[in-house]
Amino acid sequence: MNKRKLALLAALPAAIFAANVNAGSDIQVYGKVRISLDSIDGDELKAVGGNDDWELNTNASRVGFKGAYDINENLKAIYKLEYGTDADGEGGTWTRRNIYGGFTSASFGTVIAGSFDTPMKKSAGKVDLFDDTSAEMEGVMTGNFRPDNIIQWSSNTLGDAFQVNVALIQGEHRDGATGNDDGLADGTSVSLTYDKENLYFALAWDSDTGHNGGFGQDIWRFVGAGKIGDSFTLGGMYQTMDNADGGDTIGSAAAGATKTSDAEAGLFRAAQGFANEQDAYLLSFKYQHTDSGALKFQYAQSDNELGSTDWDVEQWTIGYDWMLNDRTTVYAFYSDWEVDGDDGYGTIAGMGADD
Repeated sequence: MNKRKLALLAALPAAIFAANVNAGSDIQVYGKVRISLDSIDGDELKAVGGNDDWELNTNASRVGFKGAYDINENLKAIYKLEYGTDADGEGGTWTRRNIYGGFTSASFGTVIAGSFDTPMKKSAGKVDLFDDTSAEMEGVMTGNFRPDNIIQWSSNTLGDAFQVNVALIQGEHRDGATGNDDGLADGTSVSLTYDKENLYFALAWDSDTGHNGGFGQDIWRFVGAGKIGDSFTLGGMYQTMDNADGGDTIGSAAAGATKTSDAEAGLFRAAQGFANEQDAYLLSFKYQHTDSGALKFQYAQSDNELGSTDWDVEQWTIGYDWMLNDRTTVYAFYSDWEVDGDDGYGTIAGMGADD
């Protein structure tokens, strides 16, 4: 892409924002700052092996603009520009998150295009009680992708509960100039969700998706969650993954990688590093014992294979949320990882705030 195109793309968010302000459209400015202080125990959980670490971490802190404006009685244009920021001062100031433009209609549903979470990723709903913390399920299970070059259609709500989501991912020669990823649907992500009152269910399927822009994974995921009475919420998830073409492993192209080298590289996401087959499940439990206090427990497990190498990953996490108001939550958690029964693989204890 040449410099002129880059300049035009860089100016596009400001142009869209200004145009819609002038048109009097519905624009929302939003943001979230999530910071935690984490104590990491275990060489395999650290970027560099050595003594135990205390780390101040930002956890998906973000700022964004989103809006809609009427084209006619039956059609609206919609857009979203969301960027992540490292609130702890490390890394780049801004990173790209969910960005798209599109149209929505009461007749045909919603069509968006850009770079955003796949239907597979969003199918998890709120079953992962420790999402956007160091104890989130990505340490054990694959499937949480936010690819570039994605077009998605979502149906309107059917029967007051069901929704269908279909996303097509264009490869645009990601295997190089001579690669074969040049089609409309080099990757596909589909979900069917049911969300009504106190019940949530989802069935999701990915074909030739991958981590960090890769392709190759075929994934099936089943999700269920329900609220019992006023205090208890139960959730569960099961999924299976196969590498579709045997080429792209999860998160790395290192053909000879093993779980040991994964750990030595400091990636506590052992299950995501170098598996090309995976069976995994997650169970979560939340007890809202007061209006402002909630106790949480979660267990996740995965069986992983890479050629003749196989390994198991287990993670259990306990935590507590204290809601100060509708927007601010203070939380604490303790999470333990085991790989192949090694209960010394590592632990993380953290406390933080979500504003």
